[in-house]
Amino acid sequence: RVASAVATGTYTPVVQAIDNMVNVEPLTPLTMPLTLAGGVPADAWTARVVTGAPVPDLTVTGAVLTFTAPADADGTQTTIGVTGTYGGGTTPEETFTVNVLPQIEWLLGADGTWRPLAPMVLL
Repeated sequence: RVASAVATGTYTPVVQAIDNMVNVEPLTPLTMPLTLAGGVPADAWTARVVTGAPVPDLTVTGAVLTFTAPADADGTQTTIGVTGTYGGGTTPEETFTVNVLPQIEWLLGADGTWRPLAPMVLL
């Protein structure tokens, strides 16, 4: 006998361990597991940059989203959208925002210690 099951209802993506991340350092590698609400496994996942700085290494392997936080001298923000497919349907897109801190420039002092370089202020 062969049994088959058909999924009913709507499931939404859940991005684990991230909820509008703040204060992420530039060029930080980020890895997040993906699930569907209710713990249902998705057949496939897709991710895209919705707005903000580009993320060229945005990938989904299995149910894990990985990318490197973008870098910008003044800081930046990127919103990423994730969708899953299950039983022939596509979930609504779930978005989250990654806020990246300004990139700090360092100066090696005469005493051999590193110090953050203060931003230049134009008068």
